[in-house]
Amino acid sequence: EPWGYRNQVQLHTRGRLIGYQRPRSHFIVPVARCLIAHPLLQAMWPRELPASVERVILRAGIATGERLALLEANVAPELAALSFPQDVALAVDLDPRLEPLRYAPWFRERLLGRTFRVSARVFFQNNTAGAEQLIRQAGNWLALGPEAALLDAYCGAGAFMLSLTPPDGSCLGIESSSEAIGDARANARLNDRTDQAFFEVGDVGRTLAQHPARCDAVVLDPPRGGCSEEALAGIAATGAGRIIYVSCDPATLARDIGRLAQSGYGLERVQPVDMFPQTYHVETVCLLERQ
Repeated sequence: EPWGYRNQVQLHTRGRLIGYQRPRSHFIVPVARCLIAHPLLQAMWPRELPASVERVILRAGIATGERLALLEANVAPELAALSFPQDVALAVDLDPRLEPLRYAPWFRERLLGRTFRVSARVFFQNNTAGAEQLIRQAGNWLALGPEAALLDAYCGAGAFMLSLTPPDGSCLGIESSSEAIGDARANARLNDRTDQAFFEVGDVGRTLAQHPARCDAVVLDPPRGGCSEEALAGIAATGAGRIIYVSCDPATLARDIGRLAQSGYGLERVQPVDMFPQTYHVETVCLLERQ
């Protein structure tokens, strides 16, 4: 769907201005309606915010209808000063403290029949239909056996690992965000995977250096900057036969594929996925196999 697909937007505010920031600038372009924001977000679009609020992040579970607004502010605003719809969960980010204002500070989304909790500050793919396509493609290419062991580097809330681990298999998720690991553990319970799923909070490279892991396959979806050399060395040392690399930046993806090639992994397949219609960004799924 090329329009109304985004399940998350970030709005900046200054005085009565609410909108997006102009690229490479602090200038705010007023926006009252966004054609790529999902209708669930459009229905909670703020018309006015307290002066203490500097930014607001609107998030929604497209399949569940649950919504959340995260306010970034230097002082927590009064709930009475906020005019969001009554069903919207509200939280304020006071960095580093997160303060719930109304309801629990998370929402739930469904991907391919599985339910996932996503906390206010935890990363989740901004295109729900596109995220399902990423998981399908990864699963088709990995073709894991019934007792396979999977490593999910940069596991976030656990969407990949909990969707891809076979019924009698096991999975290890590594993630630097303790909030994301909290969600991943909750999602393992939600999806009856507590006996199969294990988690480590920490940097991927340092964690694998201190606690080497062995597995049949690896899935990794790192930040835009890609993986450190230490992380790639640790992933290669797992002995995994197949690696799925999901990336939103073709340049860092190409760099990391080159480094994995030096460790004996060959690039077999590449599939772009248009997660960001109307923009130049593209998500890419790659399959690498040990040669």
